[in-house]
Amino acid sequence: MRISQENLEVASKLSRNLPTPRGWKRLGAGSSRTAYLGPDGLVYKVSSWGDYFQSKNEAKVVWAWRKRNDLPEWCVIPRAYFHAETGVEVMEYFEGSQPPCDQYFGCSCGQAVCWRLRIRDLVKLGWADPQTANALLTRDGRVVLIDMGCNDPDVT
Repeated sequence: MRISQENLEVASKLSRNLPTPRGWKRLGAGSSRTAYLGPDGLVYKVSSWGDYFQSKNEAKVVWAWRKRNDLPEWCVIPRAYFHAETGVEVMEYFEGSQPPCDQYFGCSCGQAVCWRLRIRDLVKLGWADPQTANALLTRDGRVVLIDMGCNDPDVT
């Protein structure tokens, strides 16, 4: 992952209340962060209130999960990096779509091994933020965790 200082500086000034700069794309927003796709093809997660705890901890959790050898072959953990000076978390970008099944309201995909079954496996492994908005399904059936939550990496 090659991260430019210029993109980090632009990302650190982004706000969900301001227009997105040319060459950038707003991917979505959670309760405390907004994710943008930068012109370099990387995802920049920006805190809404200047509280970098979630981004810093998530980068640690990603690092810990990427070292694990017990993850299912269909589970993908993008590389992530926390830039302390700007408070921005940078993550690999993956093409995919939101899972069609909701973990609370049932399956609508008709697949033999659907999102609801896979999420149970990941929760057992310690995924801290299991909701459909925090994962992508790739065309080849992999599940990409785009938000790990910010639990203690020593616990996962």
